[in-house]
Amino acid sequence: MVAGHFNSVIDLDPGDGVAMHTSAGNADAFVVRLGGDGAYKWSQSWGGTDYDQINAVVIGPGRRIDVAGRFTGTADLEPGAGVTQVVSKGQSDDFFAILRPSTGLW
Repeated sequence: MVAGHFNSVIDLDPGDGVAMHTSAGNADAFVVRLGGDGAYKWSQSWGGTDYDQINAVVIGPGRRIDVAGRFTGTADLEPGAGVTQVVSKGQSDDFFAILRPSTGLW
């Protein structure tokens, strides 16, 4: 499992395949799931018009994926096609999410 943040456009497939993601703002958060052999399984990215990042990722009970991060401004914290818009209450706010191991969705 690899997680972090990026800006602009990034290919999150480390192999010959292509998994392009485009940030919605200054930087978006991402998670990449790799197999035991390092092969690409899936990736998700999410964020808003400002700065979004992942600070920690762990494999939890039942192989779920737990992520913790921070965002500023307004962010869409729903990975994938859904929308869950939140507005930070100060300069920046933290978030915690549990992702499905098979898809990376909530």
